[in-house]
Amino acid sequence: RHKIEKNVHDYPDVITSCSVLTKLQYLWMARFHVLGAGSVGQLIAHALRQHAFPVTLLARREALVQEFRASGSLLTCQYGPGQFLIEKADMELVQGSGTEIRNLVVSTKGNDVVDAVRSVRERLLADCSIILIQNGMLAVYQELWNEVLSGWDASSRPRVIVGSLTHGAYLASSFHLFHSSRGKGTCTFAEVDASLPCLSNLHHQQKWTEPRSLALQALLSLHSLSPEHPHTHRDLLRQLQLKMAVNCAINPLTATLGCLNGQLLEDPNTRDAMRAVCNELHEILQPNIYTTAQEMFQTVCKVATATAQNRSSMLQDLSMGRPTELPFLNGFAVRQGLTNKVPVPVNTLLHQLVSFQERHSKDRSQRIGLSPLIERAV
Repeated sequence: RHKIEKNVHDYPDVITSCSVLTKLQYLWMARFHVLGAGSVGQLIAHALRQHAFPVTLLARREALVQEFRASGSLLTCQYGPGQFLIEKADMELVQGSGTEIRNLVVSTKGNDVVDAVRSVRERLLADCSIILIQNGMLAVYQELWNEVLSGWDASSRPRVIVGSLTHGAYLASSFHLFHSSRGKGTCTFAEVDASLPCLSNLHHQQKWTEPRSLALQALLSLHSLSPEHPHTHRDLLRQLQLKMAVNCAINPLTATLGCLNGQLLEDPNTRDAMRAVCNELHEILQPNIYTTAQEMFQTVCKVATATAQNRSSMLQDLSMGRPTELPFLNGFAVRQGLTNKVPVPVNTLLHQLVSFQERHSKDRSQRIGLSPLIERAV
C-alpha cells in the first residue's frame, strides 16, 4: 500500500540505530510531502533530498506535474556561478487519492496555510507531523489553531513543528533555485504543543522534555541549512520575534520603494524607518518579549546585508499581482497595537502603503506582462 524505496542504503541513519525500527519502516516514516513549492519549499525539499530523505512535492495543477516529470523530476539548486546541486524528487497532485502523508511541510504564504492543511487533511495519518515555515509565524500559528487545530480530536491531533529561516533564495525558473545565502543563513526548528492556541504560552516548554519526533530529528540533520534547535521555548519566541522584525522592516519598505534588500542600508532615512519598526514591535509584544529593540534592529541589518541582492518576497508578490503576507506582518503589528493601546505609526503607515499597492498591483502586472510563474510554482 505504501511506496517503499528500493535503495535502502542510500538513505541516512538518523534513527536506524533504534531497535524498534527497521530500515524499511524508517524510509516509509521519513518521507516528506512539501506543499508550497516556491523558493522556500524547494529550498527545504532540496536540502531533504541532499540528505537522502524521500520527498514528494504537492502541486495543484496537472500541467505542473507533467512539466516536472518531463524535466526528469529534477530539482536544481544553484549557489554560485557554475555551482549546482541537482536532486531527484517526486511530484503528485494535491487533489485525489495520493500517498498518505506522515510528514507535511507547509511552505505556502501565510494567507494560504489554513486552506493548504484542509486540502490534504484526509490524507494525513493520525500521528503525522505538520511543519510550518512562514513569515509572521506568531500570527500564522494562531490562525491555523483557530480555524483547524482547535477542531481536531485530541487523540489524533498532529504534531506541529514551527520553522524560521534567514536564508535568501529565489526561483530562476520553475525548478531552478538560486540559494543566495548558502553558508550564511540559518534555520530554527522546534516542536510546539498543538493543544495550545498561542505561541506565546510558555507551557509549550513541556515539548522540550519529550523525545524528539522523527520529523524534527530529520530537519535538524539538514546541515546544508545550518539548523538550530532552541534550548527553551523562550529562545524559540526570541527567534520568531527577531524574524518578525526582519520581515516587518525589510519586506514592506522594499515593496513600497521597489528596491533590493541591501539598498535599505544605504540611506539614513530607510535605516531610521527600520529602527522605528523594531521599536514599535518591541512595545506591542510586551510582556512576552525575549529580545531588545536594538537586537531586532541589528538582526534586520544583518539579514539585509546577507541578502543584499535579493528582492523581498513581498516585493515579488506585488510585482506579480499576488496577495502579500501583510496581514501576518505589519497587519499583526497594527492589530496588536490596537489591542494593547500602543501607537504604531510607522507600521500603520507601511501597512496602508502596501495595502494600496496590493489593491492595484494585479492590474499593473497584467499591463506590463509579468508572468506569475517564477516565485511560486504550485
